[in-house]
Amino acid sequence: MYQFHHRQITECDQQIEAELANFPNRAGAKTHTVKPRKRGRKSNDVRFDATGPLFQALGVDLTLIDGIDVATALVILGEIGVDVSRFPTEKHFASWLRLCPPQDESNKTKKRRGHRKGTHRVTIALRMCAQSVGRTMTPLGLFYRRIRSRIGGRGAVKATAHKLACLVYRMLKYGQEYVTQSMEEYEAKVKANMLKALKRKAAALGFQLSPLPTQ
Repeated sequence: MYQFHHRQITECDQQIEAELANFPNRAGAKTHTVKPRKRGRKSNDVRFDATGPLFQALGVDLTLIDGIDVATALVILGEIGVDVSRFPTEKHFASWLRLCPPQDESNKTKKRRGHRKGTHRVTIALRMCAQSVGRTMTPLGLFYRRIRSRIGGRGAVKATAHKLACLVYRMLKYGQEYVTQSMEEYEAKVKANMLKALKRKAAALGFQLSPLPTQ
């Protein structure tokens, strides 16, 4: 029984490899940069090198995004394809995946509802990626932990999955390569945003922030 199931898995992987070969090459003359794996092979990984065929089929390498692996990129290709033009903006795309906080508005009064559970395969895959990237020392992992300290783990998973969906949308629509942000750049950006918010609150109360004198 064990050998029979493994033969079936091998046949599925061979069919996936054959289907990827049928896609037109959208990468053109772009060079493919292989992302080094930090961990070993997972039990549900496909048994062939799919990063190259996926790069040619999508035109971009989605696995360069922190948290997104080959399995998630295959789900995105199988469920959405390569054309996201039917979504005007990345916000429409994230809302379609139910990765936006729902709000009811009546008489200019907004009321927050509970989290909507998305059942789309891409939504489930991105939420799983958000959980895994939250344990890494990356800008996305730092973002996850910062949001978790404010609204809890459930909201942090949704917010990080929303950010991943926006990154996927931009890469598929504009064909741009993913630029990895360093931890120092992200921490400096967070610090600048915090300082800007503090200055705005102080100005609203009639105060002005001034730095302490250096010793």
